[in-house]
Amino acid sequence: MPGAPTHSDRTSLPRSLNSIIFEKKGFSPSRMKTVVRREKSLLELLRSALPEEASPRVDAGRVVVGRPARWSLVPVWIGEGLPADVRRARERDLPGGRNDVPVFLARGMSPGARALLHEQGASWADESGSAVIRIDPDLLIVRLPPERRRPPRVGAWSAARLATAEAALAALVRGGGGPGGSAARAAELVSATGFSYQQTSKALAALDAEGYTAKVGPERGRTAGREFRDPGRLLSDWAGHSARAAGADESRQFHVPWRDVADSLDLVERTVTTAWCASGSAAADRLAPFLTRVPDLLIRVTAEDFDRACQDLSGEGGAVEVETGGRIHLLASPPQILASASSVQGVTVASPVRVYADLLRAGGRSADAAEFLRERVIGF
Repeated sequence: MPGAPTHSDRTSLPRSLNSIIFEKKGFSPSRMKTVVRREKSLLELLRSALPEEASPRVDAGRVVVGRPARWSLVPVWIGEGLPADVRRARERDLPGGRNDVPVFLARGMSPGARALLHEQGASWADESGSAVIRIDPDLLIVRLPPERRRPPRVGAWSAARLATAEAALAALVRGGGGPGGSAARAAELVSATGFSYQQTSKALAALDAEGYTAKVGPERGRTAGREFRDPGRLLSDWAGHSARAAGADESRQFHVPWRDVADSLDLVERTVTTAWCASGSAAADRLAPFLTRVPDLLIRVTAEDFDRACQDLSGEGGAVEVETGGRIHLLASPPQILASASSVQGVTVASPVRVYADLLRAGGRSADAAEFLRERVIGF
């Protein structure tokens, strides 16, 4: 690993965990319980990243290291650990004492996020056990690669919550909104996702409980509504949960005797008789071009239309189904993905939110394209 960079980006540091992440005024009892549980888990995550020789111990919302006490490490939760999460966290006003050192914590710090933190000389740790703790010039703790231990299990989101979050985010982007923007009403989300009103209401309440959204106005009636409080954090967290749930989606790959994605798109347009939309790198190339070469074509159809679309491609289309290495990927998808699609340059593409998540799941250069799309098109 290169020599540790100087802490050239030292700004005011965090005063306490509660003052950074949570504004507790007006919290419901259930939200307060969520806050307390998270604080405890963050402190334990940070303490476990430190060697016993550092004498780590929890004290007043910090992890204190050194004897006698010399440094206070203050955990700052940033969610999934994407570059956008790091940028958003660094934009906060983080006051703190002279010996306080912020440590950015995430479920899994991505390579791009690690690079940003390295440039800034910042400390971080994640649930895999990886960590870089810098206290210039006295202390440098590096744990790369992670120690052999199983990361904590991340509670999975329900299908209704995943679909509701996606449809709400897609509607927000479509309307050009951001923090403080109005969230789509429950009836609109029911129509987009196909889930019941009761399931959708429960999903929205879960988003409220995490602080992504909040009710505004009266509890009921025409003027009741919700607004987004932290759409950037919701986007990152939803994308992470969506990627972890993606293995359950039915998919097939098809080989074609050409490399140009435009030819593959032409084949799909001519042969697939069901509703479909493009996602991944091919869709990103129309929304926010970044990659010099689009490697493959990702097509999404509803689960009900999946078999018919496969027959269309392999029948009249002449594409050959393969186990791996296909240039056309066909995925069975929940209804909100098709409901949020739109035409861009003559091609039906998934919402920028869905395209972003699919790019992240692909990894590699596609993850870089995802961050470019987020900056240029999504905006939060």
